[in-house]
Amino acid sequence: MLGGLHLMSLANRAQGQMQNYASASNPLGPYQPQYAQQLNQLMSNPNLITTMPGYEAGLQGVERGMASQGYAGSGNMLAQLAQYSGNFFNNQVNQFAGLSTQNATAPGQLMGGYLPQNMMAQLGATGLMASPFLAGGF
Repeated sequence: MLGGLHLMSLANRAQGQMQNYASASNPLGPYQPQYAQQLNQLMSNPNLITTMPGYEAGLQGVERGMASQGYAGSGNMLAQLAQYSGNFFNNQVNQFAGLSTQNATAPGQLMGGYLPQNMMAQLGATGLMASPFLAGGF
């Protein structure tokens, strides 16, 4: 009985430490909802891409580059502008998607495997690994 209580105490302490390490290892955690919201807004209104930092400067760069080659106002220039816009949009979507979902780390991987495998096995043998956090189901 005392051994089981001791294991439960260890499990609770380990779970608290893992939660602290998980939140400390994810500095973007507080901002993830904001990035998810920006992603949803961009997906529902793709015209918002024109308000993103760097978009106008990139368009001007393409225009200048094409003009310097003698393609000002040509179909080739329009194709390059369309390609730039599409790439910029895709990069923004990928960036927001990545920032809104970072740090899906399994608890055994925290701090380079902070919990020794024998402790994980002991917790599993006592049924304490049923916790979604300890079992990696978060």
